[in-house]
Amino acid sequence: MKGGFRRTQRGVAATFDEMQAGVLRHLAADIEELMGAREVAEPDVAPTPAPGADPFEALFADFSAGATTRPDDPVLARLLPDGYSAPTGDGNAKPTVDTEAAAADFRRFTEPDLRAGKTANAQTILTSVPVGGGSVLLDDDEAESWLRGLNDMRLALGTALEVGPDTDREFGRIDPMSSRGRRLHLYMWLGVLQETLLESITDG
Repeated sequence: MKGGFRRTQRGVAATFDEMQAGVLRHLAADIEELMGAREVAEPDVAPTPAPGADPFEALFADFSAGATTRPDDPVLARLLPDGYSAPTGDGNAKPTVDTEAAAADFRRFTEPDLRAGKTANAQTILTSVPVGGGSVLLDDDEAESWLRGLNDMRLALGTALEVGPDTDREFGRIDPMSSRGRRLHLYMWLGVLQETLLESITDG
């Protein structure tokens, strides 16, 4: 897979063949499905104010409806990370009660919007890419949405492949026709799309 984005007088453009378009649409649909599955598993329900609670607290509860627990699925956990983690310096350190509470509160307030944004980015890609392949022309807002959507795809795939510091070296040795070789090739291609898209946005 080659190609990438370029800046034109009409906007940011790219051309994808049928296979490339199919891959992008499939990955975007996967992200959309993941976000939807997370919403079903952890519905955004506002916490019920305690009896006799301050009226302002009851009003504010409507704005704090969201999941509080970290996803068990590693891909979802990478896409929807905790806002707080265990103290650094000790590789075996465990989150404290205060850290866990802060992470839960942060997730409650931020995850619904984060999921909505990732879903919208995936939908922008699905809307933009012709089913059978062809040209894509993006305005600046769509290009920014694509950039975020491509990043989500690459994070999801990289997590599934357990990409690490030695992946580049592995990529040079692996059989390109093996299942992992093809998936690593796709991961690298998404990186090319990200890079050329970022350059095109910057050129504007």
